[in-house]
Amino acid sequence: MTGLKTKALKTGHLYSVITLLVVLFHIQTAGAATLASCSYYPATGSGDFISRAFYVPNYNGINLQQVTLLFSSDTAGSFTFSLTAHAGTFNGPVIGTASATVSLASATGSYVPATFNFGSVPVIPGSTVAFAISKTGGPGGSQYFHQDGFSDDPTCPVIETEDSTPPLSTYRMQGIDIIITGDQQSIPTMTEWGMIIFTAIAGLGAVYYLRRQKRANS
Repeated sequence: MTGLKTKALKTGHLYSVITLLVVLFHIQTAGAATLASCSYYPATGSGDFISRAFYVPNYNGINLQQVTLLFSSDTAGSFTFSLTAHAGTFNGPVIGTASATVSLASATGSYVPATFNFGSVPVIPGSTVAFAISKTGGPGGSQYFHQDGFSDDPTCPVIETEDSTPPLSTYRMQGIDIIITGDQQSIPTMTEWGMIIFTAIAGLGAVYYLRRQKRANS
């Protein structure tokens, strides 16, 4: 019985500590944020074939929610594109796949945005996320996505590659027309009650210390 009581007391103390920590701190999520936003206007020119691919070498978020790309075609019609996100490399574990349907004119210099909704799939912050595009529906011809012309943009955190050959294909340029959204890293913060309790505990600790010092000197 004594052992059971001791175990129960220890468990009770553990729950008390956990409860205190919950009161003291809460996890504050920065919320949905734009993790990458690279836009190049005017959005003209033939862009790059959708057989190209791209990756984000240092993903600044804890999940992936949406990716918006600009598409054009040399054949008019309704097109459905699929975008697959891989962890680390183009043949790495699939983080998520999303589809988007868009109506395109027969004009390679006329771009239309398409948003791929991934929900809220988890991503390891700071990891590499590799994206591959494919056409899953629509007429023939050639389709393109818009990028930064023929020059690098060092401010854009997205790298375009020649294709989706593993591990990360061949570097083509830095910067494509893209918007990526997701939640940023969560930050532990102290609550208002937590601050009050922490101040009270610190005050009691100071009083206890002063009394011990007074006893030791008397």
